[in-house]
Amino acid sequence: MTTLVAEVYDAFKEAGASEEKSKAAAATMAEQASQIKEWKQEASEQTKRLATKEDINLLVEDISGVKDDINGLKIDMASMKAEMGMMRWLMGGTFFGIIALLIRSIWG
Repeated sequence: MTTLVAEVYDAFKEAGASEEKSKAAAATMAEQASQIKEWKQEASEQTKRLATKEDINLLVEDISGVKDDINGLKIDMASMKAEMGMMRWLMGGTFFGIIALLIRSIWG
């Protein structure tokens, strides 16, 4: 018997419990103690997997960096959109110039 089991057994015996009940109670206490020990180990392992404030702060910094990158992309997209509008006008003007030359050469 372990020390805890022996102490519980002796305490029950001194309190007047029968030997069977004392052994059963001591065994139950030992099982509960081992279960609590297992729970403590599981809780310790779970605690290792939790995010700390430092981890969260690093994520916040990364997210703010990504937001900055997205804002930069939005600015680039706006300038590309403006350039595409200008290109459309230039292509339209070129197309009409070619059509005008064709009409002039046919009826000209």
